[in-house]
Amino acid sequence: MQYIITYSPCFKKNALRELKSIDNQIRIITDFNESISLIETIFSQEDFQSKILKNNVIFIKHIAPVSVTGEITGDLEKDKQLLLHEILNHFTPVKNGEKFAIQTRICDGETSLNAPLDYSAKDIEVYIGTYFTDLGGMPTFSDKQIINDDEVNVFSIFIYGNRFYIGNSLSLFNLNFSCDDYRISSHRGKREISRAENKLTEALSKYKIDLGEKGGYALDIGAAPGGWTNVLLQHGFIVDAVDPGNLNPILLENPNVKHYKCKIESIAQAEEFAKNHKYDIIVDDMNVDPEVTAEIMNILTPCLKDNGLAIVTIKLPGNPEKGIQDAVKKLSDCYYILKINNLFHNRQEVTTLLQKKW
Repeated sequence: MQYIITYSPCFKKNALRELKSIDNQIRIITDFNESISLIETIFSQEDFQSKILKNNVIFIKHIAPVSVTGEITGDLEKDKQLLLHEILNHFTPVKNGEKFAIQTRICDGETSLNAPLDYSAKDIEVYIGTYFTDLGGMPTFSDKQIINDDEVNVFSIFIYGNRFYIGNSLSLFNLNFSCDDYRISSHRGKREISRAENKLTEALSKYKIDLGEKGGYALDIGAAPGGWTNVLLQHGFIVDAVDPGNLNPILLENPNVKHYKCKIESIAQAEEFAKNHKYDIIVDDMNVDPEVTAEIMNILTPCLKDNGLAIVTIKLPGNPEKGIQDAVKKLSDCYYILKINNLFHNRQEVTTLLQKKW
Protein backbone atom coordinates (compact mmCIF):
# COMPACT_ATOMS: atom_id res chain seq x y z
CA MET A 1 0.00 0.00 0.00
CA GLN A 2 1.32 3.44 -0.90
CA TYR A 3 0.81 6.83 0.78
CA ILE A 4 1.60 10.47 0.19
CA ILE A 5 3.11 11.97 3.35
CA THR A 6 4.03 15.54 4.20
CA TYR A 7 6.46 16.80 6.83
CA SER A 8 8.63 19.80 7.67
CA PRO A 9 11.88 19.57 5.64
CA CYS A 10 13.96 19.89 8.81
CA PHE A 11 12.19 16.85 10.29
CA LYS A 12 12.26 14.48 7.30
CA LYS A 13 14.66 12.01 8.97
CA ASN A 14 12.56 12.08 12.13
CA ALA A 15 9.37 11.39 10.18
CA LEU A 16 11.04 8.45 8.43
CA ARG A 17 12.22 7.03 11.77
CA GLU A 18 8.63 7.22 13.04
CA LEU A 19 7.44 5.28 10.02
CA LYS A 20 10.15 2.64 10.40
CA SER A 21 9.11 2.12 14.02
CA ILE A 22 5.71 1.10 12.61
CA ASP A 23 6.99 -0.89 9.61
CA ASN A 24 10.74 -1.51 9.45
CA GLN A 25 10.39 -2.46 5.78
CA ILE A 26 8.80 0.82 4.78
CA ARG A 27 10.52 2.63 1.94
CA ILE A 28 10.40 5.93 0.13
CA ILE A 29 9.39 5.44 -3.50
CA THR A 30 9.70 9.09 -4.55
CA ASP A 31 10.67 12.38 -2.97
CA PHE A 32 8.46 14.86 -4.80
CA ASN A 33 10.05 17.85 -3.09
CA GLU A 34 11.63 18.74 0.24
CA SER A 35 8.40 18.16 2.18
CA ILE A 36 6.35 15.56 0.26
CA SER A 37 7.16 11.89 -0.37
CA LEU A 38 5.51 8.75 -1.71
CA ILE A 39 6.07 5.78 0.61
CA GLU A 40 5.19 2.10 0.47
CA THR A 41 4.32 -0.17 3.40
CA ILE A 42 3.72 -3.90 3.71
CA PHE A 43 0.56 -3.31 5.74
CA SER A 44 -2.99 -2.99 4.45
CA GLN A 45 -4.61 0.45 4.53
CA GLU A 46 -6.72 -0.47 7.56
CA ASP A 47 -3.77 -1.86 9.54
CA PHE A 48 -1.36 0.93 8.64
CA GLN A 49 -3.82 3.70 9.46
CA SER A 50 -4.63 2.18 12.84
CA LYS A 51 -0.90 1.83 13.63
CA ILE A 52 -0.29 5.48 12.68
CA LEU A 53 -2.99 6.61 15.12
CA LYS A 54 -1.90 4.21 17.87
CA ASN A 55 1.73 5.37 17.70
CA ASN A 56 0.82 9.07 18.04
CA VAL A 57 3.28 10.18 15.37
CA ILE A 58 4.78 13.61 15.92
CA PHE A 59 6.61 14.60 12.74
CA ILE A 60 4.22 13.48 9.98
CA LYS A 61 1.86 16.36 9.22
CA HIS A 62 -0.52 14.76 6.73
CA ILE A 63 -0.90 11.33 5.19
CA ALA A 64 -3.15 10.21 2.34
CA PRO A 65 -3.55 6.72 0.85
CA VAL A 66 -2.82 6.05 -2.82
CA SER A 67 -4.98 3.44 -4.51
CA VAL A 68 -5.09 4.69 -8.10
CA THR A 69 -2.37 6.25 -10.27
CA GLY A 70 -2.26 7.37 -13.87
CA GLU A 71 -1.47 10.24 -16.21
CA ILE A 72 -3.30 13.48 -16.84
CA THR A 73 -3.54 15.14 -20.26
CA GLY A 74 -2.91 18.75 -19.26
CA ASP A 75 -6.34 19.81 -20.53
CA LEU A 76 -8.71 20.88 -17.75
CA GLU A 77 -11.93 19.60 -19.34
CA LYS A 78 -10.41 16.20 -20.04
CA ASP A 79 -8.57 15.91 -16.73
CA LYS A 80 -11.47 16.77 -14.44
CA GLN A 81 -13.62 14.18 -16.20
CA LEU A 82 -10.76 11.67 -16.09
CA LEU A 83 -10.21 12.12 -12.35
CA LEU A 84 -13.94 11.93 -11.57
CA HIS A 85 -14.17 8.75 -13.64
CA GLU A 86 -11.27 7.19 -11.69
CA ILE A 87 -12.90 8.06 -8.37
CA LEU A 88 -16.28 6.66 -9.39
CA ASN A 89 -14.65 3.55 -10.81
CA HIS A 90 -12.60 2.71 -7.71
CA PHE A 91 -14.45 4.15 -4.72
CA THR A 92 -17.97 4.23 -3.29
CA PRO A 93 -19.67 7.57 -4.07
CA VAL A 94 -20.81 9.67 -1.14
CA LYS A 95 -24.20 8.98 0.40
CA ASN A 96 -27.02 11.45 0.82
CA GLY A 97 -26.20 13.72 3.78
CA GLU A 98 -22.61 12.43 4.09
CA LYS A 99 -19.85 14.94 4.73
CA PHE A 100 -17.13 14.79 2.10
CA ALA A 101 -14.10 16.71 0.85
CA ILE A 102 -12.21 16.71 -2.42
CA GLN A 103 -8.64 17.64 -1.56
CA THR A 104 -6.33 18.28 -4.49
CA ARG A 105 -2.69 19.30 -4.42
CA ILE A 106 -0.69 20.10 -7.55
CA CYS A 107 3.11 20.22 -7.53
CA ASP A 108 5.49 21.02 -10.35
CA GLY A 109 7.58 18.12 -11.56
CA GLU A 110 9.07 16.44 -14.59
CA THR A 111 6.43 16.11 -17.26
CA SER A 112 5.94 15.02 -20.83
CA LEU A 113 3.30 17.72 -21.27
CA ASN A 114 4.06 20.53 -23.67
CA ALA A 115 3.41 23.27 -21.10
CA PRO A 116 2.73 23.74 -17.37
CA LEU A 117 -0.84 23.13 -16.24
CA ASP A 118 -3.10 26.11 -16.84
CA TYR A 119 -5.55 25.05 -14.13
CA SER A 120 -5.49 24.90 -10.33
CA ALA A 121 -6.32 22.40 -7.62
CA LYS A 122 -9.48 24.38 -6.95
CA ASP A 123 -10.70 23.76 -10.53
CA ILE A 124 -10.59 20.00 -9.93
CA GLU A 125 -12.18 20.26 -6.48
CA VAL A 126 -15.08 22.38 -7.68
CA TYR A 127 -15.93 20.03 -10.56
CA ILE A 128 -15.82 16.79 -8.57
CA GLY A 129 -17.28 18.43 -5.47
CA THR A 130 -20.25 19.71 -7.46
CA TYR A 131 -20.92 16.20 -8.75
CA PHE A 132 -20.97 14.74 -5.23
CA THR A 133 -23.04 17.64 -3.91
CA ASP A 134 -25.64 16.90 -6.58
CA LEU A 135 -25.74 13.34 -5.21
CA GLY A 136 -26.72 14.78 -1.82
CA GLY A 137 -23.30 14.95 -0.19
CA MET A 138 -22.33 17.76 2.19
CA PRO A 139 -19.08 19.44 1.03
CA THR A 140 -16.49 20.43 3.63
CA PHE A 141 -13.76 22.84 2.56
CA SER A 142 -10.20 22.83 3.85
CA ASP A 143 -9.00 26.27 2.80
CA LYS A 144 -11.68 28.50 4.32
CA GLN A 145 -10.77 28.04 7.96
CA ILE A 146 -8.61 25.90 10.21
CA ILE A 147 -10.75 22.89 11.05
CA ASN A 148 -10.19 19.37 12.28
CA ASP A 149 -13.27 17.27 11.57
CA ASP A 150 -12.49 13.55 11.90
CA GLU A 151 -15.65 12.23 10.23
CA VAL A 152 -15.28 13.59 6.70
CA ASN A 153 -15.02 11.21 3.73
CA VAL A 154 -11.93 12.57 1.96
CA PHE A 155 -10.99 11.90 -1.66
CA SER A 156 -7.33 12.89 -2.00
CA ILE A 157 -5.86 13.81 -5.38
CA PHE A 158 -2.16 14.59 -5.75
CA ILE A 159 -0.77 15.69 -9.11
CA TYR A 160 2.96 15.79 -9.75
CA GLY A 161 4.10 16.57 -13.24
CA ASN A 162 1.78 14.60 -15.49
CA ARG A 163 0.96 11.85 -12.97
CA PHE A 164 -1.97 11.67 -10.58
CA TYR A 165 -2.31 9.75 -7.30
CA ILE A 166 -5.78 9.17 -5.81
CA GLY A 167 -6.90 7.71 -2.49
CA ASN A 168 -9.86 7.68 -0.12
CA SER A 169 -10.05 7.69 3.67
CA LEU A 170 -11.78 9.27 6.64
CA SER A 171 -10.15 12.56 7.61
CA LEU A 172 -9.28 11.03 11.00
CA PHE A 173 -6.66 8.85 9.32
CA ASN A 174 -5.11 11.76 7.43
CA LEU A 175 -3.85 13.23 10.72
CA ASN A 176 -4.74 16.76 9.59
CA PHE A 177 -7.81 17.81 7.68
CA SER A 178 -6.00 19.90 5.08
CA CYS A 179 -3.55 18.34 2.63
CA ASP A 180 -1.83 21.63 1.81
CA ASP A 181 -0.51 23.88 4.57
CA TYR A 182 0.25 26.69 2.12
CA ARG A 183 -3.35 26.93 0.91
CA ILE A 184 -4.86 26.87 4.38
CA SER A 185 -2.44 29.59 5.51
CA SER A 186 -2.77 31.87 2.51
CA HIS A 187 -6.56 31.75 2.36
CA ARG A 188 -6.95 32.91 5.96
CA GLY A 189 -5.63 36.29 4.94
CA LYS A 190 -3.52 38.71 6.95
CA ARG A 191 -3.78 38.23 10.68
CA GLU A 192 -4.46 41.26 12.85
CA ILE A 193 -1.30 41.01 14.94
CA SER A 194 1.01 38.30 13.57
CA ARG A 195 1.17 34.98 11.74
CA ALA A 196 1.59 33.27 15.10
CA GLU A 197 -2.17 33.62 15.56
CA ASN A 198 -2.63 30.78 13.07
CA LYS A 199 -0.36 28.58 15.18
CA LEU A 200 -2.56 28.82 18.26
CA THR A 201 -5.79 28.67 16.24
CA GLU A 202 -4.59 25.44 14.61
CA ALA A 203 -3.64 23.93 17.97
CA LEU A 204 -7.08 24.71 19.41
CA SER A 205 -8.70 23.01 16.41
CA LYS A 206 -6.30 20.07 16.25
CA TYR A 207 -6.72 19.29 19.93
CA LYS A 208 -10.45 20.05 19.96
CA ILE A 209 -10.17 22.69 22.68
CA ASP A 210 -13.35 24.74 22.93
CA LEU A 211 -12.48 27.99 24.67
CA GLY A 212 -15.98 29.31 24.11
CA GLU A 213 -16.64 33.05 24.12
CA LYS A 214 -16.90 33.82 27.83
CA GLY A 215 -13.23 33.20 28.48
CA GLY A 216 -11.59 33.41 31.86
CA TYR A 217 -8.02 34.26 32.84
CA ALA A 218 -5.06 33.35 30.61
CA LEU A 219 -1.30 33.72 30.85
CA ASP A 220 0.62 34.25 27.60
CA ILE A 221 4.37 33.69 27.96
CA GLY A 222 6.67 34.99 25.24
CA ALA A 223 3.74 37.05 24.07
CA ALA A 224 5.27 39.77 21.87
CA PRO A 225 4.05 41.06 19.51
CA GLY A 226 0.81 39.52 20.79
CA GLY A 227 -0.63 37.11 18.24
CA TRP A 228 -1.60 34.49 20.83
CA THR A 229 -2.90 37.16 23.19
CA ASN A 230 -5.16 38.38 20.38
CA VAL A 231 -6.60 34.89 19.84
CA LEU A 232 -7.32 34.56 23.56
CA LEU A 233 -9.02 37.95 23.61
CA GLN A 234 -11.29 36.83 20.77
CA HIS A 235 -12.48 34.05 23.08
CA GLY A 236 -13.28 36.50 25.85
CA PHE A 237 -10.20 35.98 28.03
CA ILE A 238 -8.52 38.50 30.29
CA VAL A 239 -4.84 38.04 29.45
CA ASP A 240 -1.61 38.60 31.33
CA ALA A 241 1.01 38.87 28.59
CA VAL A 242 4.64 38.43 29.62
CA ASP A 243 7.50 39.45 27.33
CA PRO A 244 10.34 42.01 27.50
CA GLY A 245 9.46 42.93 23.92
CA ASN A 246 6.75 45.31 22.80
CA LEU A 247 3.13 44.33 22.28
CA ASN A 248 1.15 45.61 19.33
CA PRO A 249 -0.41 49.00 20.25
CA ILE A 250 -3.86 47.58 19.55
CA LEU A 251 -3.40 45.23 22.50
CA LEU A 252 -2.02 47.87 24.83
CA GLU A 253 -5.24 49.82 24.38
CA ASN A 254 -7.34 46.82 25.40
CA PRO A 255 -8.37 46.89 29.10
CA ASN A 256 -8.38 43.07 29.17
CA VAL A 257 -4.62 42.92 28.57
CA LYS A 258 -1.96 43.48 31.20
CA HIS A 259 1.59 43.55 29.86
CA TYR A 260 4.39 42.41 32.15
CA LYS A 261 7.32 43.88 30.21
CA CYS A 262 9.92 41.51 31.57
CA LYS A 263 11.15 37.94 31.32
CA ILE A 264 8.88 35.35 32.89
CA GLU A 265 11.77 34.15 35.06
CA SER A 266 11.71 37.43 36.97
CA ILE A 267 8.12 36.93 38.18
CA ALA A 268 7.41 33.19 37.92
CA GLN A 269 8.96 32.37 41.29
CA ALA A 270 7.48 35.38 43.10
CA GLU A 271 5.30 34.04 45.89
CA GLU A 272 2.65 36.73 45.47
CA PHE A 273 2.34 36.07 41.73
CA ALA A 274 1.70 32.37 42.25
CA LYS A 275 -0.71 33.02 45.11
CA ASN A 276 -2.78 35.69 43.40
CA HIS A 277 -2.98 34.24 39.90
CA LYS A 278 -5.03 31.20 38.97
CA TYR A 279 -5.27 30.87 35.23
CA ASP A 280 -7.74 28.80 33.22
CA ILE A 281 -5.10 28.30 30.53
CA ILE A 282 -1.41 29.05 30.02
CA VAL A 283 0.09 29.43 26.55
CA ASP A 284 3.82 29.51 25.93
CA ASP A 285 5.63 30.33 22.69
CA MET A 286 9.01 31.31 24.13
CA ASN A 287 12.09 30.94 21.96
CA VAL A 288 14.24 29.06 24.49
CA ASP A 289 15.75 25.59 24.81
CA PRO A 290 13.36 22.68 25.56
CA GLU A 291 14.61 22.12 29.09
CA VAL A 292 14.25 25.81 29.95
CA THR A 293 10.68 25.76 28.65
CA ALA A 294 9.93 22.72 30.82
CA GLU A 295 11.51 24.26 33.93
CA ILE A 296 9.51 27.48 33.58
CA MET A 297 6.24 25.62 32.95
CA ASN A 298 6.83 23.51 36.07
CA ILE A 299 7.46 26.63 38.16
CA LEU A 300 4.17 28.06 36.89
CA THR A 301 2.14 24.99 37.86
CA PRO A 302 0.67 26.63 41.02
CA CYS A 303 -0.66 29.47 38.83
CA LEU A 304 -2.80 27.08 36.77
CA LYS A 305 -6.21 25.97 37.96
CA ASP A 306 -6.72 22.29 38.83
CA ASN A 307 -6.87 20.21 35.63
CA GLY A 308 -6.06 23.38 33.66
CA LEU A 309 -4.60 23.15 30.17
CA ALA A 310 -1.39 24.56 28.74
CA ILE A 311 -0.42 24.88 25.08
CA VAL A 312 3.35 25.05 24.71
CA THR A 313 5.71 25.16 21.74
CA ILE A 314 8.99 23.38 22.21
CA LYS A 315 11.78 24.73 20.02
CA LEU A 316 14.05 22.06 18.54
CA PRO A 317 17.25 23.63 17.21
CA GLY A 318 19.37 20.54 17.86
CA ASN A 319 18.45 16.86 18.20
CA PRO A 320 14.63 16.86 17.92
CA GLU A 321 13.99 13.52 19.60
CA LYS A 322 16.32 14.35 22.48
CA GLY A 323 14.85 17.82 22.87
CA ILE A 324 11.34 16.38 23.13
CA GLN A 325 12.47 13.57 25.44
CA ASP A 326 14.25 15.99 27.81
CA ALA A 327 11.29 18.37 27.93
CA VAL A 328 8.74 15.58 28.41
CA LYS A 329 10.76 14.06 31.24
CA LYS A 330 10.70 17.33 33.18
CA LEU A 331 7.14 18.29 32.29
CA SER A 332 5.84 14.90 33.41
CA ASP A 333 6.55 15.88 37.00
CA CYS A 334 3.68 18.37 36.92
CA TYR A 335 1.64 17.68 33.77
CA TYR A 336 0.01 14.95 31.77
CA ILE A 337 1.42 15.10 28.25
CA LEU A 338 -1.73 14.82 26.14
CA LYS A 339 -0.45 15.59 22.64
CA ILE A 340 2.76 16.47 20.80
CA ASN A 341 2.76 17.37 17.10
CA ASN A 342 4.66 19.29 14.47
CA LEU A 343 1.63 21.19 13.17
CA PHE A 344 1.21 22.92 9.82
CA HIS A 345 2.01 26.32 11.32
CA ASN A 346 5.00 25.09 13.32
CA ARG A 347 8.47 25.52 11.95
CA GLN A 348 11.45 23.98 13.73
CA GLU A 349 9.34 23.18 16.77
CA VAL A 350 6.47 21.08 18.06
CA THR A 351 3.27 22.08 19.83
CA THR A 352 2.44 20.31 23.08
CA LEU A 353 -0.87 20.04 24.92
CA LEU A 354 -0.48 19.67 28.70
CA GLN A 355 -2.89 19.18 31.57
CA LYS A 356 -2.02 19.99 35.18
CA LYS A 357 -1.74 16.87 37.35
CA TRP A 358 -2.66 18.46 40.66
